[in-house]
Amino acid sequence: MEWLKSLNAEPLILGIAAIESSFGSQSSDELRDVLKKLAQTTIIWPNEGDFDMASQEFSRYKLSDSLGILDAVTAAIALRNNFAVATFNIKHFRAVLKLELIVPYERK
Repeated sequence: MEWLKSLNAEPLILGIAAIESSFGSQSSDELRDVLKKLAQTTIIWPNEGDFDMASQEFSRYKLSDSLGILDAVTAAIALRNNFAVATFNIKHFRAVLKLELIVPYERK
């Protein structure tokens, strides 16, 4: 993917996204490729504070912005680590005002 190659630093992946990547595999070959890539990537896992922030601070966005549980935890991890989130899911994350969102590339 050209966008990943254009980054100045090795991208990090949140644990939730890593799990979603492996569960999204459509074949054993694809799963093997995903797991190989994940093994070469730094994965950031949620901690207790992330779950607390997701439930206490972000639950109110479920009704107004359709922010889901995994997106709320992702936002909490990103805020704790001062990370931007690269996503196409701007609609759900936009409620988290301090969260920096990056659309990695224009989809065709």
